[in-house]
Amino acid sequence: MKKISIDGMQTQKNTMIFLSDTCDKHRYFKDNEERTKKVRLMEVDGQVVCPLCESEKREKELESEVYQLHKDRIENPNKFIFGRDSLVADPTILKARFGNFEADGQEEAYNFDKVKSSVLDFTQGKSFTLWMQGKPGTGKSHLSYAFAHEVNKIGKYKVLFIDMSELVKSIRETFNNNSTETEQSIIKKLTDADLLVLDDIGAEVGNIDTDKTASDFVSRVVFALFNGRQGKCTICTTNLTGGQIKKIYDAKTFSRMFRDFRAIKFENSKDRRFIELPF
Repeated sequence: MKKISIDGMQTQKNTMIFLSDTCDKHRYFKDNEERTKKVRLMEVDGQVVCPLCESEKREKELESEVYQLHKDRIENPNKFIFGRDSLVADPTILKARFGNFEADGQEEAYNFDKVKSSVLDFTQGKSFTLWMQGKPGTGKSHLSYAFAHEVNKIGKYKVLFIDMSELVKSIRETFNNNSTETEQSIIKKLTDADLLVLDDIGAEVGNIDTDKTASDFVSRVVFALFNGRQGKCTICTTNLTGGQIKKIYDAKTFSRMFRDFRAIKFENSKDRRFIELPF
């Protein structure tokens, strides 16, 4: 078995070498005569493979994934809705799961358990508004998305994860005459969901200070959301204090936001996104 190195392969992560041997499966015959064109084997990081066999294998895997996606879309449309209609600002949050949340300290471990027990409460038919409050970077968005993902796996519920800044942006875009959606259609989609996560409440107002109030537009959207979701389960994350929320929104909206609520506070948790700079 003679090894022939390929020029320039040093630029790739894998060490790839063509071999003189050919694949038994891909030796072609015609009229009992073996064709001269054969598929040569390759050694990739010490493993001998047929590139055409690998290509066919990956193609079958892709076909299987596409088929499963289509099957889920037809047989279980609720699972498809979560991925299609959620509004996410940070794509890294899509990987958030209970399994990859690492509780750092007693408070985070306690809060983690409370979030997981709230999932059980939801599946048992309890309705509530769960508020996760604390400083930025303490894992609130991670746990809220993991909560939504866990419920969505069940398949019987309509679940949405909505970043508040992205929501306001999406609704503003409906003011364009070419838009296929309206403010009302978006609000209805969110109020119809069995479980709705509203991530980063307060960010839709802009730069927050204790004297700032929401615009008429934002107030209208937020009130419509919470008013339409009375009796349903909503998860909210925020960096704001209760006092700030009360000053930003009017009394009518505030009362809807905190009806049948429970709270999880991240008071002593560290900022997971903090990077210590050398200067």
